[in-house]
Amino acid sequence: MDSRQATRTEKFHYHNSLTALVKGVENSYTTIDLRNDSCVSGRVISVDGYMNLELKNAVYYDPRGREHYFDNFFVQNRNVRYVHMPRGTTCREILDTQINGLQNPNWHRDDTSGSQKNRRAKQYNEQTKRDIAIKK
Repeated sequence: MDSRQATRTEKFHYHNSLTALVKGVENSYTTIDLRNDSCVSGRVISVDGYMNLELKNAVYYDPRGREHYFDNFFVQNRNVRYVHMPRGTTCREILDTQINGLQNPNWHRDDTSGSQKNRRAKQYNEQTKRDIAIKK
């Protein structure tokens, strides 16, 4: 997730919600609409498993349209209404990138030997084939 160790709950939310999509816009400039009809634009520095966002060089637009500049800006997950995707990217591309980055290399083993039980079953099948071939 990020440099700090994520909790089990964070990992669960990350893998089972659209947090991965928001995580895909890290290090990009985007606009985030907030619940109180305000918005903030800036570079997304980090997104945690709960979808809390941290922005850098942010401009906060209050509901009256006034601009407020911040070096760092934190958005709590419950205040997020909408996250704009950067131009030139699609949600599918972002999700594919995130999902491919999540895959554990041990999930797709190229080792065809399998477990001890599978090896014994294969040996037994090969022996049976040889015995049948000898009888013919």
